[in-house]
Amino acid sequence: AHGSVHLDFRTSADRIIIPAVTELYEQIVSRELPIRRVSISCNKIVHEAYMQYDIFTDAEALEKDNHIQMAVLDIKKKYGKNAVLKGTNFVEGATMKSRNEQIGGHRA
Repeated sequence: AHGSVHLDFRTSADRIIIPAVTELYEQIVSRELPIRRVSISCNKIVHEAYMQYDIFTDAEALEKDNHIQMAVLDIKKKYGKNAVLKGTNFVEGATMKSRNEQIGGHRA
Protein backbone atom coordinates (compact mmCIF):
# COMPACT_ATOMS: atom_id res chain seq x y z
CA ALA A 1 0.00 0.00 0.00
CA HIS A 2 1.20 3.51 -0.74
CA GLY A 3 -0.04 6.97 0.04
CA SER A 4 0.99 10.54 0.50
CA VAL A 5 -0.10 13.57 2.42
CA HIS A 6 0.45 17.17 1.37
CA LEU A 7 0.69 19.93 3.94
CA ASP A 8 -0.60 23.31 2.81
CA PHE A 9 2.33 25.17 4.36
CA ARG A 10 5.97 24.66 5.29
CA THR A 11 6.69 23.36 8.76
CA SER A 12 9.15 21.41 10.85
CA ALA A 13 6.75 21.21 13.80
CA ASP A 14 6.20 17.64 14.95
CA ARG A 15 2.78 18.62 16.36
CA ILE A 16 1.69 19.13 12.73
CA ILE A 17 3.68 16.41 10.94
CA ILE A 18 2.96 13.49 13.31
CA PRO A 19 -0.87 13.80 13.19
CA ALA A 20 -0.73 14.04 9.37
CA VAL A 21 1.41 10.90 9.12
CA THR A 22 -0.76 9.07 11.68
CA GLU A 23 -3.95 9.92 9.76
CA LEU A 24 -2.39 8.70 6.50
CA TYR A 25 -1.23 5.49 8.22
CA GLU A 26 -4.74 4.81 9.53
CA GLN A 27 -6.21 5.35 6.04
CA ILE A 28 -3.77 2.96 4.34
CA VAL A 29 -3.17 0.12 6.80
CA SER A 30 -5.45 -2.89 6.83
CA ARG A 31 -5.76 -4.36 10.34
CA GLU A 32 -6.10 -7.87 8.83
CA LEU A 33 -2.70 -7.84 7.09
CA PRO A 34 0.75 -7.94 8.69
CA ILE A 35 3.00 -4.90 8.30
CA ARG A 36 6.43 -5.75 6.93
CA ARG A 37 7.91 -2.30 6.51
CA VAL A 38 7.00 1.32 7.07
CA SER A 39 8.91 3.96 5.14
CA ILE A 40 8.46 7.72 5.33
CA SER A 41 10.13 10.24 3.06
CA CYS A 42 9.89 14.00 2.81
CA ASN A 43 10.09 16.01 -0.40
CA LYS A 44 10.62 19.67 -1.19
CA ILE A 45 12.56 20.31 2.01
CA VAL A 46 13.47 23.98 2.42
CA HIS A 47 15.13 26.05 5.10
CA GLU A 48 12.57 28.08 7.02
CA ALA A 49 13.65 31.67 6.51
CA TYR A 50 10.31 33.15 7.56
CA MET A 51 6.75 32.00 8.06
CA GLN A 52 3.49 33.67 7.14
CA TYR A 53 0.84 32.71 9.72
CA ASP A 54 -2.91 32.85 9.39
CA ILE A 55 -5.27 33.77 12.22
CA PHE A 56 -5.75 30.08 13.14
CA THR A 57 -2.05 29.31 13.62
CA ASP A 58 -0.68 29.34 17.15
CA ALA A 59 2.59 31.09 16.27
CA GLU A 60 3.89 31.01 19.85
CA ALA A 61 3.42 27.23 20.11
CA LEU A 62 5.16 26.66 16.78
CA GLU A 63 8.03 28.93 17.79
CA LYS A 64 8.34 27.09 21.11
CA ASP A 65 8.41 23.75 19.26
CA ASN A 66 11.13 25.08 16.98
CA HIS A 67 13.27 26.12 19.97
CA ILE A 68 12.77 22.69 21.57
CA GLN A 69 13.76 20.92 18.33
CA MET A 70 16.90 23.05 18.03
CA ALA A 71 17.83 22.32 21.67
CA VAL A 72 17.36 18.57 21.15
CA LEU A 73 19.52 18.69 18.01
CA ASP A 74 22.24 20.60 19.88
CA ILE A 75 22.19 18.02 22.72
CA LYS A 76 22.38 15.11 20.25
CA LYS A 77 25.21 16.80 18.37
CA LYS A 78 27.19 17.24 21.59
CA TYR A 79 26.37 13.98 23.42
CA GLY A 80 25.32 11.52 20.68
CA LYS A 81 22.13 10.22 19.09
CA ASN A 82 21.00 8.31 22.19
CA ALA A 83 21.25 11.36 24.49
CA VAL A 84 17.56 12.20 23.97
CA LEU A 85 15.06 9.46 23.16
CA LYS A 86 11.29 9.22 23.40
CA GLY A 87 9.75 6.86 25.95
CA THR A 88 8.56 4.51 23.20
CA ASN A 89 12.21 3.80 22.39
CA PHE A 90 12.49 1.91 25.68
CA VAL A 91 9.59 -0.52 25.22
CA GLU A 92 10.25 -4.15 24.40
CA GLY A 93 11.05 -4.60 20.71
CA ALA A 94 12.10 -0.98 20.12
CA THR A 95 15.18 -0.70 17.90
CA MET A 96 16.12 2.99 17.92
CA LYS A 97 18.92 2.74 20.49
CA SER A 98 20.60 -0.23 18.81
CA ARG A 99 20.17 1.26 15.31
CA ASN A 100 21.75 4.53 16.46
CA GLU A 101 24.85 2.59 17.51
CA GLN A 102 25.29 1.00 14.08
CA ILE A 103 27.11 2.72 11.24
CA GLY A 104 24.55 4.47 9.08
CA GLY A 105 21.75 3.69 11.55
CA HIS A 106 21.08 0.25 10.09
CA ARG A 107 22.81 -2.84 8.81
CA ALA A 108 23.97 -2.42 5.22
